[in-house]
Amino acid sequence: MKRETARASASTEWLQLRASVNYVEPPIWRQLQIPRSLTMDGLHHVLQTAFGWTDSHLHRFSRGRTELRHGLAAGQAFGRKGAEVLYEYDFGDSWEVQLVLEQIPGSAERAGPACLDGARAGPLDDCGGVPGYENLLEALADPQHPDHDDLVEWSGGNYDPERFDRRGDQPGPDRTAATAMITDRRGR
Repeated sequence: MKRETARASASTEWLQLRASVNYVEPPIWRQLQIPRSLTMDGLHHVLQTAFGWTDSHLHRFSRGRTELRHGLAAGQAFGRKGAEVLYEYDFGDSWEVQLVLEQIPGSAERAGPACLDGARAGPLDDCGGVPGYENLLEALADPQHPDHDDLVEWSGGNYDPERFDRRGDQPGPDRTAATAMITDRRGR
């Protein structure tokens, strides 16, 4: 399967989404602008980069009980302001990301999708879902925790859950710097 590029043409219609990881407090979220024509498969790659995930697990998009096709354009999937889509990633860890269409800013010239804002680092791949993530945070924060040393090493030694990086290049286990798919507001 050919990986969709996240480039947009000179005058593209955009959607602004809020992507929030469900069941995690304090919240982990991203504010994204994507081309209306970007497919759900392309949106998957944008989300992987935005949250710093490694694209090493299965995923799906759904609205209610309906699974959305990977080739469906984001403009069709969201349709109107306030529309919601659920993104599920890693069916073992069961990460759920609620996507909400915040606004339709209209046409603009930009090179590709952008991460405009956000909070906190994305959860690490393979940490065990929400319960494992909570244990990871507890162990990293407490040098006396019985799993502290092992989880510091497993997480790459410098995982900071409070750090937000708009490019998604938070270090972690077996991570490399994220691609330039999402960069700054200028798309560079």
